[in-house]
This record gives sequence, C-alpha cells and structure tokens, in this order.
Amino acid sequence: MQVDISGICKSFYLQNVLSNLSFSLSSGSVTCLLGSNGSGKTTTLKLLSSITSIGSGKVCINGKEISPSDPLSRQYSLYVGHNASLYPSLSGKENLLFIMGLYGLHANKDKIRECLGYLSLENHCNKQIKFYSQGMLQRLKLAMADLIPTPILYLDEPLSALDQEGTDLFNDLIIKWKNINRTMLIATHNIDWALNVVDRIIILKNGHIDLDVSLKGMSKEEATSYIKGNG
Repeated sequence: MQVDISGICKSFYLQNVLSNLSFSLSSGSVTCLLGSNGSGKTTTLKLLSSITSIGSGKVCINGKEISPSDPLSRQYSLYVGHNASLYPSLSGKENLLFIMGLYGLHANKDKIRECLGYLSLENHCNKQIKFYSQGMLQRLKLAMADLIPTPILYLDEPLSALDQEGTDLFNDLIIKWKNINRTMLIATHNIDWALNVVDRIIILKNGHIDLDVSLKGMSKEEATSYIKGNG
C-alpha cells in the first residue's frame, strides 16, 4: 500500500513539532527516518498510524484520507513503539495471543511458537514479561510485528537493546516483509545500519525534512559521502 503525506503540521502546547511535512512511501518500500532527539520522528509515526491527531494537512493510504476518529483507518497499519501494548503480568505467549485477538486474528499457537523460536524466545514464552530483559522485550515486539500482518508497518527504534544476533534476525525479517510487499517506515539513530538495509533515508531536523535520499543504485560509501555532504 502507498502512503502519501501532504503538508502535515503538528503542535503541542503551542510549540511546533512538525512543520509542512510532505513525502510518500511506495508500496513495499523500506524507508528510514533519522534525526536527533526531538526532531519529530515518533510524532510522525504516531500521526501516520492514526494514534495521534493531525494539526493540519492530510495522510492518505492508497488515495483514501485517514483519520484517528475513524477506527477503520488503523486496520492497515501497525505502530510498534517504545511502549507497545504489552502487559507485564502476562507471559510472552499470552501477550501475543491477546494482541492477535484484538486485531481479529486467529490465534494459531503453532505459528506463535514458531515465531518465538525464530527469535530465540521459545524458552521464555511462558515467563511473565516483567522478568524479560530489554533485549527480550524488543524481540517480543518484533514477534508482534511479524504475527500481525498489516500491509504498513511503523517501527520506532526497533534496534534498541538488540544484540548482534537480534539485529541479524531483524534484518532477515525486513527481507521477509519486503518480499510480501509490506510498506515500512523505521525510525532509528543508527545511520550505519540504515545505510546497509533500507531503500531510502529521510532526515528530520526541527520538524522539517532536512534530507530525503534514495539509496537505490548507491554504494554504502557513495551514500555516506552524500549524506555527510548534504546533512
């Protein structure tokens, strides 16, 4: 699915957070949103996923405008942020079963077991997640992203707390999701990772797009040089 963002503005307590933000995400693309703390990355993801209301401008999915007031707007996308809808007193498996139920998905326990095994959580699936490490929680959120197959996926700092094995597993998931034409927008601070994995980088600065560059056809060295020269 294609996402079109036109002239988005957003303020909190009279302070501008996003100013006239416009860009498009083509179906099946992998785009990275870079920027320093406070640049507007998380707010952008929440606006696009209809969690937060838009000040002005519009967001369209396949040409249809979406709105937080319309529950159907959220059926096409999944936002996985810092505080995903996880319950500390439930186990990893119970959390996934619950969230899948909220999305009206059949709770296939074999599929959940397979996904948790892939992410090396099979030995912890019955443990309350309040006893999970941050890296384990991040892997559980990746499992949620994999088991809820929305055509659009917004990920906020998915590399946080992941070790190298976890990062490699995440990279493999991105390839899997891209092969089924999932549209992805990923916010991160890790530019080195982005240069190796994504199709395009958008850099936010003070709520504006400072740089928007496609990495297709560029070597990592060329992309690094271009971004440093224009950032």
